[in-house]
Amino acid sequence: MTTGAITGLIDRMEGMGYFRREDDPSDRRKVVVLLTPNAKVRERRAFERLGRDMGQMLSTYRADELAFLARFLRRTRTIVDQIGGRSYR
Repeated sequence: MTTGAITGLIDRMEGMGYFRREDDPSDRRKVVVLLTPNAKVRERRAFERLGRDMGQMLSTYRADELAFLARFLRRTRTIVDQIGGRSYR
């Protein structure tokens, strides 16, 4: 997405009360986009069931299976971090 598209998205979400902007204290050219307290409540409600269901599902795995999943996710994250802004296209 272009920076203009992201700005438009943030503008709309801010207008709906989900985000608020604050000046970045370390760089006056930047702003920090934060969730509003109301958005945090909505986020918690939206993901509460997912977290509970994922916890129940993970409880069915043995310790060695969980260790495998953890290694897989760490390695995947390393690859994603190395890609950074690059695209596979």
